[in-house]
Amino acid sequence: MFKLFLATTLILSTAAIADEVTSRHIDYLDLSHTLHIDSLRSGNHDESGFNEYYFVVTHYGVVANEEARRQPEADRKILEKEGGSFGEIGIKSLSIWKPEDKASPQYALEVPGDLIRSIISETMAEFKVVETQTAIKTEIVMYEKNKKYFFLGDDVEIARTSYFSIPATKFDTPLLTNQELVLEDDKGTRVVVKVEYQPKAK
Repeated sequence: MFKLFLATTLILSTAAIADEVTSRHIDYLDLSHTLHIDSLRSGNHDESGFNEYYFVVTHYGVVANEEARRQPEADRKILEKEGGSFGEIGIKSLSIWKPEDKASPQYALEVPGDLIRSIISETMAEFKVVETQTAIKTEIVMYEKNKKYFFLGDDVEIARTSYFSIPATKFDTPLLTNQELVLEDDKGTRVVVKVEYQPKAK
């Protein structure tokens, strides 16, 4: 009886490991997606009553093995890659943004699947982990240009949000899931950024 139980346990464990390994055998090009600003309400940030915003994207290759998941997020091994900026918008304080064409490239940023592939590859090499022990976290930070007294200074961070294009755990949002991310603060700002994947051709 014990031998049968042990054999069954080994079979199930082996199947689980095999599933984990093969589940990442994906075509990274399928992970290409677009970030675009869907709606924006400005906050009360600039003394002039006119705010100038933009958004900066950073991608992180994250080690996501069992040991890393037990560590505080600040202590986890990551590989950082700049993703670019988008969405320069000038708007009066406490106003609703109404672009003539939301589909304009100015308000969107493409995230190529090949970039995700490259970050995963570099993360594996840098930290000596296998493919299934990696994840991709993308962070979006909203800034307001510092124009105080007409002198240049550090731009002001308004809000930030993030998502996983490759989840770190089974509890994160699954692959290829469209999402709506919200950035907001206590000065009246509320922005919705959409993460949209292209539907697969049948």
